[in-house]
Amino acid sequence: MDFSSVNRFNGLVNFVCGNLLPLTDDATKFSKAQKLYSAFTWILEFTYFLVTTFGIFFTTNQRIFQDTTVNQAVVIEILILGFYMNLRRGLIYRLIGQMNSVLINVETLKECVEKTVKPLQRPLKLYTIFATVTVVLFCGSPIYKVFKKDQFSYNDFRIPAYIPGEPYSTGLFIAGILFETLGGFYTILKKASIDIYLIHVITLLTAQYKYLSLELINIINGKNENINKSDLESLDNERNEKIEKTVQIELKKWIRHREVVMEIGKILKNLLVLNVVYVYLNCIFRFCFLGFLLISSSGDYFIQALVCSYTVVCLMQVYVLCFCAQNLLDSSTAMTHDAFYEKWYAYGPSTKRIFSMILISNKMECRLSMCGVVDLTLPTFMAVRTCR
Repeated sequence: MDFSSVNRFNGLVNFVCGNLLPLTDDATKFSKAQKLYSAFTWILEFTYFLVTTFGIFFTTNQRIFQDTTVNQAVVIEILILGFYMNLRRGLIYRLIGQMNSVLINVETLKECVEKTVKPLQRPLKLYTIFATVTVVLFCGSPIYKVFKKDQFSYNDFRIPAYIPGEPYSTGLFIAGILFETLGGFYTILKKASIDIYLIHVITLLTAQYKYLSLELINIINGKNENINKSDLESLDNERNEKIEKTVQIELKKWIRHREVVMEIGKILKNLLVLNVVYVYLNCIFRFCFLGFLLISSSGDYFIQALVCSYTVVCLMQVYVLCFCAQNLLDSSTAMTHDAFYEKWYAYGPSTKRIFSMILISNKMECRLSMCGVVDLTLPTFMAVRTCR
């Protein structure tokens, strides 16, 4: 079990969109063909951004607010976060290396990872598929105009774009639509890939905290594989030095494991500083203009259906991201909640002292933002939803 094998869908989307975010701690893992394909997708993405940006100067203000704003917000997000994530590749390799070091082949940990990661795979797949299909249909929707006329302008594209040679012939117009559709496809797929990648890292870290919570209970109850149960049974009558030392050794191992997990949390926080702020602000911006697009496209029921569909999947994406961050925050401060009600008080003073130190340090939150105002949690999701 390692970082890449836990969620194959993450690796698939990461490859298809051309992001090539690290999946192992080996910097030489990607082939030359993959790197060339990735370069092609980023060149296409940047060209798409330039074409749609210059298109702003050749259209009306209504079309800018109605059709361009949401697209440009997502494209800019992809370019900024894509550049930022590649700039921090060294930190990502370090994070993956640390994560793989604690993804041990223990049945309890496997169950925690499976219960934490698997329930989110279906909504993430739905988000990716529906968002991609919606954007492709939206960008390709002007194709029906080829049956009505034979000359076309900048404004005939769904997203106003600057392509030299106006008025366009039918062939050039179809080529422009295909370019916009391909650009929209890679835009939304790259965004979905970054979201899925971040959610994957967050859920793996959450699984570690949940495993630590269960492992602490097992140590206290003598269910750890290194603790002799026959020695534990005599603990209530006379303190057995052997079991005391064994429990203390296991608690110290537990503490070392937790230190690694907390270090991963610090690395993740440093990595996501820009992501959290940008995703928070961009979500508010996107939902505001999606509402405007929905209102202004009254009468065009096909476009309204696409906008509604895209808005729903965007809400799903924000909710899943906030849910995962909230789950991580709660799990990081709940490691000792259940263990506190076990018979830790039956041990000797040294063991009690170690457990007390664990209890005190349990208040250290794993929060992904530098401040509580801009954060990815469920209260944040409610605030963003209200801003629509």
